Amino acid sequence: MSNFSDIKNFINDPRCDLGSNAKILSDLVSTMKNSRFMDLGVRFGPSSVVMSIDADENNNQVCGCDLIFDNFLNLNGGSRFVSENYKCYPADSVTLGKNWDEDPFDIIFVDTEHFREQVLAELS
Repeated sequence: MSNFSDIKNFINDPRCDLGSNAKILSDLVSTMKNSRFMDLGVRFGPSSVVMSIDADENNNQVCGCDLIFDNFLNLNGGSRFVSENYKCYPADSVTLGKNWDEDPFDIIFVDTEHFREQVLAELS
């Protein structure tokens, strides 16, 4: 993973609008080991990045669910800061939840919208 100052600069980018929640989330996940985290609504990926800090060292698995991962996966997105075992679920969270047959998560970070017009706009 990149150094902490690069991660901090990424999280402070205006497109990554976690604000003070970044510190709260970081403090929470830093106490956890052998855990699984899900980021619902990845976009550029700041919450996925925060949950990925020390994930390998703590044996934590971080996953993301979104309809489109283009912003996360591009050169300016957060994918460069997450572990190689980060798992992308390209789906809407309702459908993913209805069909879930994997292990449960210890933290689910909800940062998404669930109204029909938003989902349809993302798909078109």
